[in-house]
Amino acid sequence: MAMKLFVIGATGGVGKEVVKQALEAGYEVTAFVRDPSKVSVEHAHLQIVQGDGLDKNSVITAMQGHDAVICTIGGKNLGASTLMSTVTQHLIEGMKQHNIERIVYCASAGIHKELKGMMGKLAMFVLRKVLADHTKAYGSLVASKLRWTIARPMSLTNGPLVGTYSEVLHGGAPKGYNIARADVATFMLKAVQDNQYIEQSVGLSS
Repeated sequence: MAMKLFVIGATGGVGKEVVKQALEAGYEVTAFVRDPSKVSVEHAHLQIVQGDGLDKNSVITAMQGHDAVICTIGGKNLGASTLMSTVTQHLIEGMKQHNIERIVYCASAGIHKELKGMMGKLAMFVLRKVLADHTKAYGSLVASKLRWTIARPMSLTNGPLVGTYSEVLHGGAPKGYNIARADVATFMLKAVQDNQYIEQSVGLSS
Protein backbone atom coordinates (compact mmCIF):
# COMPACT_ATOMS: atom_id res chain seq x y z
CA MET A 1 0.00 0.00 0.00
CA ALA A 2 1.33 3.44 -0.93
CA MET A 3 2.48 5.77 1.83
CA LYS A 4 0.05 8.62 2.46
CA LEU A 5 1.71 12.03 2.74
CA PHE A 6 0.20 15.13 4.31
CA VAL A 7 1.81 18.13 2.58
CA ILE A 8 1.32 21.59 4.06
CA GLY A 9 2.70 24.50 2.07
CA ALA A 10 1.81 22.66 -1.13
CA THR A 11 1.34 25.79 -3.27
CA GLY A 12 4.79 27.23 -2.56
CA GLY A 13 7.82 26.65 -4.75
CA VAL A 14 9.20 23.65 -2.86
CA GLY A 15 5.73 22.37 -1.96
CA LYS A 16 4.60 22.20 -5.58
CA GLU A 17 7.67 20.14 -6.40
CA VAL A 18 7.04 17.84 -3.44
CA VAL A 19 3.49 17.17 -4.61
CA LYS A 20 4.56 16.62 -8.24
CA GLN A 21 7.43 14.29 -7.43
CA ALA A 22 5.48 12.40 -4.75
CA LEU A 23 2.68 11.61 -7.18
CA GLU A 24 5.19 10.53 -9.82
CA ALA A 25 6.76 8.21 -7.24
CA GLY A 26 3.45 6.57 -6.38
CA TYR A 27 2.62 8.21 -3.06
CA GLU A 28 -0.89 9.18 -2.06
CA VAL A 29 -0.85 12.90 -1.31
CA THR A 30 -3.07 15.28 0.61
CA ALA A 31 -2.32 18.92 -0.20
CA PHE A 32 -3.53 21.15 2.64
CA VAL A 33 -3.88 24.63 1.13
CA ARG A 34 -5.61 27.93 1.76
CA ASP A 35 -6.46 28.44 -1.91
CA PRO A 36 -7.24 25.26 -3.90
CA SER A 37 -7.24 27.25 -7.15
CA LYS A 38 -3.45 27.51 -6.83
CA VAL A 39 -3.08 23.74 -7.15
CA SER A 40 -2.67 23.08 -10.87
CA VAL A 41 -2.10 19.32 -10.64
CA GLU A 42 -4.89 16.80 -11.06
CA HIS A 43 -4.22 13.19 -10.12
CA ALA A 44 -6.16 10.17 -8.89
CA HIS A 45 -3.90 9.96 -5.84
CA LEU A 46 -4.10 13.67 -4.95
CA GLN A 47 -6.60 14.98 -2.43
CA ILE A 48 -6.88 18.73 -1.96
CA VAL A 49 -8.09 19.98 1.43
CA GLN A 50 -8.80 23.66 1.93
CA GLY A 51 -7.76 25.09 5.26
CA ASP A 52 -5.51 27.49 7.13
CA GLY A 53 -2.44 26.23 8.92
CA LEU A 54 -3.15 28.67 11.74
CA ASP A 55 -6.51 26.99 12.37
CA LYS A 56 -5.42 24.17 14.66
CA ASN A 57 -8.65 22.20 14.49
CA SER A 58 -8.77 22.14 10.70
CA VAL A 59 -5.13 21.03 10.52
CA ILE A 60 -5.56 18.24 13.05
CA THR A 61 -8.77 17.00 11.44
CA ALA A 62 -7.19 16.87 7.97
CA MET A 63 -4.15 14.94 9.21
CA GLN A 64 -6.04 11.81 10.16
CA GLY A 65 -5.08 8.67 8.25
CA HIS A 66 -1.65 9.77 7.01
CA ASP A 67 1.72 8.08 7.40
CA ALA A 68 4.00 11.11 7.31
CA VAL A 69 4.01 14.91 7.14
CA ILE A 70 6.00 17.18 4.85
CA CYS A 71 6.00 20.85 5.80
CA THR A 72 7.18 23.46 3.30
CA ILE A 73 5.42 26.55 4.62
CA GLY A 74 7.23 29.86 4.44
CA GLY A 75 6.61 33.52 5.12
CA LYS A 76 5.93 36.02 2.35
CA ASN A 77 8.35 38.66 3.63
CA LEU A 78 11.33 39.14 5.91
CA GLY A 79 9.36 40.64 8.80
CA ALA A 80 8.78 39.18 12.24
CA SER A 81 6.39 36.24 12.18
CA THR A 82 5.31 33.24 14.20
CA LEU A 83 3.68 31.51 11.24
CA MET A 84 6.08 28.60 10.86
CA SER A 85 6.45 27.90 14.57
CA THR A 86 2.70 28.10 15.19
CA VAL A 87 1.84 25.79 12.29
CA THR A 88 4.56 23.39 13.42
CA GLN A 89 3.03 23.21 16.88
CA HIS A 90 -0.34 22.40 15.31
CA LEU A 91 1.30 19.67 13.23
CA ILE A 92 2.96 18.18 16.29
CA GLU A 93 -0.35 18.06 18.15
CA GLY A 94 -2.05 16.47 15.15
CA MET A 95 0.70 13.90 14.71
CA LYS A 96 0.48 12.83 18.33
CA GLN A 97 -3.31 12.66 18.20
CA HIS A 98 -3.32 10.53 15.05
CA ASN A 99 -0.19 8.47 15.82
CA ILE A 100 1.85 9.87 12.92
CA GLU A 101 5.56 9.60 13.73
CA ARG A 102 7.43 11.01 10.71
CA ILE A 103 7.81 14.65 9.67
CA VAL A 104 10.21 16.37 7.27
CA TYR A 105 10.33 20.15 7.68
CA CYS A 106 11.88 22.65 5.25
CA ALA A 107 13.63 25.43 7.14
CA SER A 108 16.63 27.42 5.89
CA ALA A 109 20.37 27.41 6.17
CA GLY A 110 21.32 29.69 9.04
CA ILE A 111 19.04 28.36 11.77
CA HIS A 112 22.06 27.07 13.70
CA LYS A 113 24.09 30.24 13.03
CA GLU A 114 26.30 27.93 10.97
CA LEU A 115 26.97 30.22 7.99
CA LYS A 116 30.47 31.65 7.97
CA GLY A 117 32.25 34.57 6.36
CA MET A 118 30.98 38.00 5.42
CA MET A 119 28.28 36.75 3.06
CA GLY A 120 27.05 34.16 5.54
CA LYS A 121 26.79 36.69 8.33
CA LEU A 122 25.04 39.15 6.03
CA ALA A 123 22.52 36.50 4.97
CA MET A 124 21.78 35.58 8.58
CA PHE A 125 21.30 39.25 9.46
CA VAL A 126 18.92 39.91 6.57
CA LEU A 127 16.97 36.71 7.32
CA ARG A 128 17.20 36.99 11.11
CA LYS A 129 13.44 37.27 11.74
CA VAL A 130 12.59 34.41 9.39
CA LEU A 131 15.37 32.31 10.90
CA ALA A 132 14.10 33.05 14.41
CA ASP A 133 10.71 31.57 13.53
CA HIS A 134 12.26 28.51 11.86
CA THR A 135 14.54 28.06 14.88
CA LYS A 136 11.55 28.08 17.21
CA ALA A 137 9.85 25.48 14.99
CA TYR A 138 13.02 23.39 15.08
CA GLY A 139 13.08 23.54 18.87
CA SER A 140 9.48 22.35 19.04
CA LEU A 141 10.26 19.40 16.78
CA VAL A 142 13.30 18.41 18.85
CA ALA A 143 11.23 18.54 22.03
CA SER A 144 8.36 16.60 20.45
CA LYS A 145 10.16 13.22 20.47
CA LEU A 146 8.77 12.59 16.97
CA ARG A 147 10.87 11.22 14.10
CA TRP A 148 11.81 14.55 12.51
CA THR A 149 14.18 15.73 9.81
CA ILE A 150 15.04 19.35 9.04
CA ALA A 151 16.05 20.39 5.52
CA ARG A 152 18.26 23.52 5.54
CA PRO A 153 18.62 24.65 1.92
CA MET A 154 20.82 27.50 0.83
CA SER A 155 19.40 30.13 -1.57
CA LEU A 156 16.53 28.58 -3.53
CA THR A 157 16.33 28.72 -7.32
CA ASN A 158 13.72 27.71 -9.87
CA GLY A 159 16.28 25.77 -11.86
CA PRO A 160 15.61 22.28 -13.22
CA LEU A 161 16.02 19.14 -11.16
CA VAL A 162 19.72 18.27 -11.09
CA GLY A 163 19.50 15.12 -9.02
CA THR A 164 22.86 15.63 -7.35
CA TYR A 165 23.45 17.94 -4.43
CA SER A 166 25.53 18.25 -1.27
CA GLU A 167 24.18 17.10 2.10
CA VAL A 168 25.76 18.20 5.38
CA LEU A 169 24.43 16.50 8.49
CA HIS A 170 24.69 17.39 12.18
CA GLY A 171 23.77 21.04 11.65
CA GLY A 172 26.86 21.84 9.59
CA ALA A 173 27.08 24.64 7.03
CA PRO A 174 26.10 23.74 3.44
CA LYS A 175 29.04 23.70 1.05
CA GLY A 176 27.50 25.62 -1.87
CA TYR A 177 25.49 28.80 -2.29
CA ASN A 178 22.18 27.71 -3.82
CA ILE A 179 19.99 24.77 -4.74
CA ALA A 180 16.98 24.20 -6.99
CA ARG A 181 13.62 23.84 -5.27
CA ALA A 182 13.14 20.62 -7.22
CA ASP A 183 16.23 19.13 -5.60
CA VAL A 184 15.07 20.16 -2.13
CA ALA A 185 11.80 18.33 -2.82
CA THR A 186 13.74 15.26 -3.94
CA PHE A 187 15.69 15.26 -0.69
CA MET A 188 12.55 15.66 1.43
CA LEU A 189 10.89 12.68 -0.24
CA LYS A 190 14.05 10.62 0.19
CA ALA A 191 14.31 11.60 3.84
CA VAL A 192 10.74 10.65 4.65
CA GLN A 193 11.66 6.96 4.20
CA ASP A 194 15.37 6.91 5.09
CA ASN A 195 16.16 6.34 8.76
CA GLN A 196 19.63 7.88 8.49
CA TYR A 197 17.99 11.32 8.46
CA ILE A 198 15.91 10.87 11.63
CA GLU A 199 16.72 13.62 14.14
CA GLN A 200 19.08 15.25 11.64
CA SER A 201 19.27 18.84 10.47
CA VAL A 202 20.61 18.58 6.93
CA GLY A 203 22.25 21.43 5.03
CA LEU A 204 21.53 21.34 1.30
CA SER A 205 23.27 23.01 -1.63
CA SER A 206 24.12 22.29 -5.25
